[in-house]
This record gives sequence, C-alpha cells and structure tokens, in this order.
Amino acid sequence: MGVVVIYLYSEVDKRIGWFLCVFLIILSCFFNMIIVGAYDLPHIMPFNTDDFEDTHTFMELSYVKPYGRFTIYFIGVMCGFVLYHYREFLEKGSCDDQRALTYAYMM
Repeated sequence: MGVVVIYLYSEVDKRIGWFLCVFLIILSCFFNMIIVGAYDLPHIMPFNTDDFEDTHTFMELSYVKPYGRFTIYFIGVMCGFVLYHYREFLEKGSCDDQRALTYAYMM
C-alpha cells in the first residue's frame, strides 16, 4: 500500500498522496477502535503479567496485525515527504510541494 501512495504522490498529484496518508491513518484508528470495543480490550497495551490472556489477545488482534500498524507507517511516509522536500529546498532553493515545506518549518 505504501508503494502505491508514494507512486501517486510523486507521479500523479501530491494532494492525492497527502489525502491517502491521512485517510489511511484515520482508517487504522477506526479499525483499532472497533477491535478494542468488540473484544473489550484495554485501550493501551497491558503490561500486567498477572493477566496474560488479555495481553496475548491484545497483541494478537491489534498490535501484530497490519491494520494496527498503518498509523505509524503512514506517519513515517508523511515525514519522508517533508524531509525530502525540505532537503530539496535547502539544496535548490525551491520546492514543488509547499505543503511539505510548511510542515517542515512547523517542526
């Protein structure tokens, strides 16, 4: 999925890449919310060793699955967009994605 987003960002339209990243982050949060609610799991990973079954269920259903990792992955993709265009701006003095440059200055 990441390759498709990066391709659409670089070759088709930058707005599509940004939109897909944000959409997939929201979708991942939504999936995790449904799983946590449906299985009555804790909202954060339990570290209590006395309740091993809860920890194992949480890890199996939410932490290990790819839909649980979309959020982190696509935040990294967006940071890659920002860093790439910030470096491009520093080297060439111009940038073709002003949104990424704005985010770079906000960081």
